[in-house]
Amino acid sequence: MALATALAITALGAGIFESIAQTQEAAVEAQAQEFAAGADLFNADIARQEARLVQARAKIDIARRRKAGERLVSEQQVLFAASGVRIDEGTPLIVMEDTLYENELDLLILQFNADIESQFLESQARQSELQAEQRRGVATQARIAGRLRAGKTLLSSLTTFGTAFAGAGVQPWTSPTGQQFFPRTPGLVYTPGK
Repeated sequence: MALATALAITALGAGIFESIAQTQEAAVEAQAQEFAAGADLFNADIARQEARLVQARAKIDIARRRKAGERLVSEQQVLFAASGVRIDEGTPLIVMEDTLYENELDLLILQFNADIESQFLESQARQSELQAEQRRGVATQARIAGRLRAGKTLLSSLTTFGTAFAGAGVQPWTSPTGQQFFPRTPGLVYTPGK
C-alpha cells in the first residue's frame, strides 16, 4: 500500500511539473510570435517611410527637371535671338514648345513611377501589418492551447491519483442511471434511498 501511495504521489507530482512545463512552452512560443509581430510592424513602418521618401525625392527631382527644362528653353531663346531669328513664330517656337512638352512628359513619367513605387511600398506595409495580426492570433492560440494541454495533463494526473485510492476500502454506489460514484470519506458507504 505504501508503494502504491508513493507511486501515485510521484505520478501526481510529475503531472503537475509537466503541466507547468507545457504552460511555459506555450508562453515561449507566444513570445516568439509576439516578437515576430513586432518585427512585422517595424517593417511596415519602414516601408511607409520609404514610400514617403520616394514621393519627396520625386518632388525634388521634378522641381529640378522643371527648372532645367525652363533653362533649356531660355538658352534656346537666346541662341535663336542671337542668330537673328524671330522666336515668337515658326520653327523656333515649335522647337521651344516641343522642348517644354517633352520636359513635362518626363516630369509626368517621373511622378507616375514614384506613385507606383509608393503604392508598392504601401502594399508591403499593409501585408506586414496583416502578418503581424496573424502572428498575434497565433500567439493567443498558443497560450490557450498550452493552458488546455496543461489542464488536461493536470486533470489526467489527478484522475490517476484519485483512481489509485478509489479501491482502498471505499465502496462506490451506483446511481439509477448506472454511474458509479465514490464518496469523499474513505470507509463511508452511501446507500441510496436512506
